[in-house]
Amino acid sequence: MVPDRGAAVAGGAAVGTGLLFAAIKLHPGAAAAYRVGLGWAQCLPRAAWGWARGAGGAGCAPVAMQMDATDLLALPMLGAAVWLGWRRGDSVEG
Repeated sequence: MVPDRGAAVAGGAAVGTGLLFAAIKLHPGAAAAYRVGLGWAQCLPRAAWGWARGAGGAGCAPVAMQMDATDLLALPMLGAAVWLGWRRGDSVEG
């Protein structure tokens, strides 16, 4: 069985997600970029929520995160998700 294009995209997305997750958990530079990037991504929603409550806008700040290599034990679940997706695709097509 050769996976179709959608399955290949799902597999590639899972590999990319796993690599990014591992980099954030293991490399201080990637962790810092994640903290700052997510902090900036939350800036506008936080400000809107603050104004809606009448508390004014909240400032942008890096998020808190813990670099924990044991989190990498979750990575095999990416493979399980792709495998289940391929199986589901086979049952829908066949």
